[in-house]
Amino acid sequence: AVREVASSLQIKGGQIIHPTRVSLSGKKVGPGLFELMVVLGQDKTIKRLKEAIEKIKEVKK
Repeated sequence: AVREVASSLQIKGGQIIHPTRVSLSGKKVGPGLFELMVVLGQDKTIKRLKEAIEKIKEVKK
């Protein structure tokens, strides 16, 4: 799904994958994004992504 989003936005997958990894793990380098999502599980993955979105919104204000 991530690659499909990148394709629809006409950007490279890494432009979504790397920031998403940071949002989920807090690290720039680490396990693969998809493996990380599996380990975290769906609920925790969604929770962390929502938290990251809220933080970004606060920074933009």
